[in-house]
Formats: sequence, C-alpha cells, structure tokens
Amino acid sequence: MTGFLLAVASLVLVWRNNHYTPVNFIVGDARDYYSYLISVFVDHNLNSQNGDAWYLLKTVDGTINVHTIGESVLLLPFFLVGWMLAIITGAELNGVSFPFQITVALAALTYLLTGLHYLLRLLTELGFKAKTVAVTGILLVFGTNLFNYTVFEPAMSHVYSFSLISLFLFFSRRAVQLCSKPDLFRAILVLGLITLLRPNNILVVFAAGIWFNAISEVSSFFKWMVRLPGFYISVLAAMTIVFIQNLVWFYQSGHFFHHTYKADGFYWFNPQVLKLLFGFDNGFFIYTPLCLVFIAGILLWYKQNRFAFWAALLFLAGLIYFFASYWAYTYFDGLGIRVMVDYYAFLAVIGARLTELVLQTKLFTILSAVLVSALVVLNLVYCYQNNRGILLRAGMTFEQWRYIFFKTGKQYQGCLGGANDLTPYAKQHPKPFMEKKMQGQEAFDYTGKEFGMELRLDSLGVKSSRLHFKIRLEREEDTINSSSDAQLVLQFEHATDPGKPYLYSAVKLNGVPSSEKSLKNREWLYAINVGGDFKPSDRCVMYIWNKAKQAFRIKRFGYKLYNYNYSIN
Repeated sequence: MTGFLLAVASLVLVWRNNHYTPVNFIVGDARDYYSYLISVFVDHNLNSQNGDAWYLLKTVDGTINVHTIGESVLLLPFFLVGWMLAIITGAELNGVSFPFQITVALAALTYLLTGLHYLLRLLTELGFKAKTVAVTGILLVFGTNLFNYTVFEPAMSHVYSFSLISLFLFFSRRAVQLCSKPDLFRAILVLGLITLLRPNNILVVFAAGIWFNAISEVSSFFKWMVRLPGFYISVLAAMTIVFIQNLVWFYQSGHFFHHTYKADGFYWFNPQVLKLLFGFDNGFFIYTPLCLVFIAGILLWYKQNRFAFWAALLFLAGLIYFFASYWAYTYFDGLGIRVMVDYYAFLAVIGARLTELVLQTKLFTILSAVLVSALVVLNLVYCYQNNRGILLRAGMTFEQWRYIFFKTGKQYQGCLGGANDLTPYAKQHPKPFMEKKMQGQEAFDYTGKEFGMELRLDSLGVKSSRLHFKIRLEREEDTINSSSDAQLVLQFEHATDPGKPYLYSAVKLNGVPSSEKSLKNREWLYAINVGGDFKPSDRCVMYIWNKAKQAFRIKRFGYKLYNYNYSIN
C-alpha cells in the first residue's frame, strides 16, 4: 500500500512538473554525486566534473570531487535505461534531459521500496505484529522528510543510504542472532556499499550492538566470526568495493588517497547539539518532529533488554554528537538535518515498540492517532513548502519560520529573503582582509531608481576558493513592502573582462516581508559564502538592485570580507 501511494505521488509530481515547470532533480549536492555518470558517458572524461565549485577541489595534479562515486554506481542501471529512453524519444543525450530525470525518480522509488521491504521484514522477524509493522512503515515514509528525499529530491544520496542501512540492519541481526554465515557476508558487502556511498555512514556498524543481550555475547560472536574463512573473503570484497573511489582519485590526480574534507572539518569540542536538534535552521525535531516520537521508544527497551538499551542510546548519542560537531551542522540546503534520514531504519526499529504499545490500548490509539496525524500533515506541509520555495533551504530563522508556518498559498512562494550562511570551517578564523562602509547624513532614496548605492572592489588582492561576506545595511520604508522586490547583489568579474560577471549571487533585501513595526530604520545583517576560483585581480561589485523601482531608502551599507582559502595538498 505504501509503495502504491508513493508511486502515485511520484507520477503526479513528474506529470505536473513536466506540464507546468521543468523537471530538474539533479541540482545542489545531487549534481555532484551524479557528475561521475555525466563525466564518463557524456564528457568521456572523468577529470571533467560538472559540480558545485564549493565541492570541486583542485589539487596540484588534477580536480577531484568531495562527494564519492557511490551514488553514481547505484544509479548506473537506471542511467543506462534513461540513455535508451533518450535515444528512443529523441531527447538530448546529456544525462539530465527528461528521460534521465524520470529514471532518477524511478531509482529513488526503487531503493526506497527495497529498503522498506527489508526493514518491514526485520520488524516482523523481531516479533512485532503486522499492524505495528504497517503503521511504522507508513509513518516513516509519510511522517518524515524521507518522503521529500524520495519524491521531491530523488537524486540526493539519502534515500539510497536509507535503503542500504536497512539491508545492513536486516542481515546483521540474522548474522548475530541466528549465526548465519551467508547473512554475515551479505552484511559486510552492504557495509562496503554504504561506505562507498557516504564514508561517514560506516558508523552504522556500531548500530549492530542492539542485537546482543550481554557483553559476553559480543565476545562469543567475534570469536565465531574471526574463525570463518569466508569472513576474510567478504571483508576483502567490501574493501574492493570501497577501493573503487581510490581508483577514481588516482585517475583524477595521480594519488590513491585524499583527505577531501580537510576544508570541511569538525569542532569536536564545540558540538552544536541543541541547534542541530531544535534550531530553526534545519533543526531535526523542528522539521521532523515525528522522529522525536520514534526516539522516545528507546525508553521501553530498558526493562526488556538493558544491554540493547545502552547500545542504542550510546549509538544514537554518538551519532548526534558526530553530526553536531561538523562545522556545517545544518548540512546546508535541504529540509531538516538530512543526514539523519540515512538512519531512519534504526529509528524505526527503536520506535516500533512504542507504536505497538500504543496500538494495544484503544484510548491511547485514538489520542496518538490524532497527534501522529497532525505530525504527518505538518511533514507534508513542510515538504510542499520546501518544494515550492516557501521555506528557505538554508539559513532559516525563528522569525522566518513563524511567518510561513503552515502557509501554502502562492503569495508565500519566494517571500523570504536575507542570507544567514554559516561561517566556513577554519582551525583559526581569519580577520577580515577588507572592509568598507557607506554612511551619509541622509539616506539614499531609491524611489524611481533601479540602481544606486554600490561597493566596488577593483581587485580582491587575494587568491581564494572560499570567500565569506558579512554585510550590514539599514533600510527605511514609507509603506509596507515598498522594498519587497529589491535584491542585494554580489557580482564577480575577471579583470580582463569587466562588466561581464562570471559569478553572480543575489538575495532578497528583506528577510521577511515588512510590517508596521519595521518601516523605519530596520537593520538587516547578511552572511554570505561564495565558492569559486578567485584570482587576486578579480573584481567584485556589491549593490542593491531595485528592479521594480520601488520607494525605499538605504541609510547605511557596509561589509567585511574574509578569506577562507583552502588547499587539500
């Protein structure tokens, strides 16, 4: 039933987008994961990576992609189907035309249903009733942002990680509790695929601790496992799978190993746990509150299996600590803390006991049904808002969240602006290497003017791959929303080609639409990250574009510019 509903939702989405707006699933991080397929089959050059400049790292020997090849490997059969469909229909053989978009959507749905199949089998083998298993599966799909990363963003890696981790949990339980050698080997092979897809997800191996009843069982299992000749063969096979990435790196740069996250490190002694869980900039429980209900189920494990309880609790705490220590603890643009989607099978396992307990009592069932239904509806509203540009994909604040909460009208699409990018990672944060402000006795009146105040850098003066701007301006309005269409623009030009921007970034001037309280002297602060191959001679122009020639005034306008240049060699 769940699969049928998802299939219908996907078909409706694709049909609607094909008729009203262009289908483009392969954007953002998805473009980087997918770029290996385009490099091989379209460009015929693996060194040609069509990704985000933020994630394309230039070494002394070549350019490599921060994101690994795993998703491209998993998508390969579907890509080939898309290629055949493109030939049959006469579509462009560029890897991103409509047939390829369709096969990516099909791939996400296929991997989701595969993961669900093994997850529901796992819950059944754990002794949960059929009703509990069905309800858990439906809630997991429609009550969490897994729905978003299957239907709306199928080229992102998370539904594929969810599928593989579901398989790992299924096979690892059988290996531990049934001493099944074939399932042990399968679990190890799946672990290799998990690592190739997202290396950090190798942490899931510690989730297998929930299958034991005591530390003595752990010891016995490892003694049994290391005596198996097939264990070493399967480990070698898993390592061979992972080594695919090393071969790609060697082809691209002449080196087998790269620390690709050198420029994206961790603050181990300053994890942002509360912001990760409850922050309005992608906070886990803010945008996926049903997961808090799933996690609450861990409390029921204490009496039934104390060892498994502590294993689950420690794994979950360690996972949250790990993700919260990453410098970009919001994980950039998306809906919610998207890296947690990968582990939803684990949350379903620990939450199923609470689901079963609730279903046993009629009163609890009714009350819980009301609560859970509300959370499912909220999740679907979030997914719709995210897809329609009502939610900001990064940098949301409480003020913005409150303004668009449960709003779905067309007038709210694109209503939010501003920029609240996280400060890039650095072991020691640099001081601003350039700053400037414009401040006069009178405000600059934009009434009837498309352009006006601008801050120009005739040369950056530094070589950089990442620039971080902190911008401050003060805006005055006489009537509400008289600056609603104005934009703050950053424009980069090569010294040899002035007036022709090679990089352009624009954000709406107002973080939220104005009100009576914000007409006079509203100060806005912007934090903007820009990635690229910046040369010292490059120029930057910062200005306000009043394309509708609306009536408002700017009193103060200034910036500080920071250089977060990095090199992985």
